[in-house]
Amino acid sequence: GIFRDVVLYAKPEIHVEDLWARPVLKEDGRSGELGVELKLSVKEMPGGWEGYRVLVALKDAFGKVLLEQPFPAAEAICMEAQQLGEVQVWDHGHPYLYRLEIRLLSGDGQLVEIVPYEIGFRRIVLEDGIMKLNGRRLILNGVNRHEWNAHTGRVIGREDMEADLACFHENNINSVRTCHYPNQLPWYGMCDREGIYVMAETNLESHGSWQKKGQDEPSWNVPGSIPQWREAVLDRMRTNFETLKNHVSVLFWSLGNESFAGDNIWQMQQYLKEKNDGRLVHYEGVFHNRAYEDRISDMESQMYAPPWE
Repeated sequence: GIFRDVVLYAKPEIHVEDLWARPVLKEDGRSGELGVELKLSVKEMPGGWEGYRVLVALKDAFGKVLLEQPFPAAEAICMEAQQLGEVQVWDHGHPYLYRLEIRLLSGDGQLVEIVPYEIGFRRIVLEDGIMKLNGRRLILNGVNRHEWNAHTGRVIGREDMEADLACFHENNINSVRTCHYPNQLPWYGMCDREGIYVMAETNLESHGSWQKKGQDEPSWNVPGSIPQWREAVLDRMRTNFETLKNHVSVLFWSLGNESFAGDNIWQMQQYLKEKNDGRLVHYEGVFHNRAYEDRISDMESQMYAPPWE
């Protein structure tokens, strides 16, 4: 039943456990800043962190160093926002990526670990009901995409992803929703590089619990507002966020698919708002439960509106 890669890896004596790169394009649409949060682990040994250093560097597409900041190694490192001046802006027509490098060095200057990551600068906002990317109205020509191959089922490889992206470009498609689950990790990096706008959907789908005989009938719907389900859905939201938070292509978080609306999904939205990562939050289910339309989703969409609507 395993249809994705399984990876085994070994850690050096000091290791980057987590990276949160926070590139920000300012309101002027030209200047940028970069903050970085790191979590490190160190092997149990005499001295612990002593002597280890961390170097955070940002390079442009040609390898020119734009920023370099050293830190003594510690369990948690926070580089406050550094001003970068004018930056190249990322969008569908110009998917410009910078290279962030985290280097861990021993006391004698030996490189212990390096973590490279491609990041970009863009700004997504809603202003007076208009969705704007980098100050310009955003028009989405999008598709829903499942991970599927007619011959191998849910087992897909990089060639399948490349074929999908080629199809996108041939048909002027600039955006994709990962229905109804997070996709394989390479997909998001490919969307970063190809300039594809991503709605990253949480692994949540429960329409069988509230749609009965074709009608909305939520007398027992999951997760609804049932307290016992709260941690389960929040865990799925946290996993989606933590896995994909560094990808410039992710403009929207989707709280799930066809799961009505209740307090638990509202808690998922609250979790994302507390992260304050500059993305918009989407959930189609508020259309079915108007009591939550002002609390859960930044925008409204309907998946199955007939032509006359």
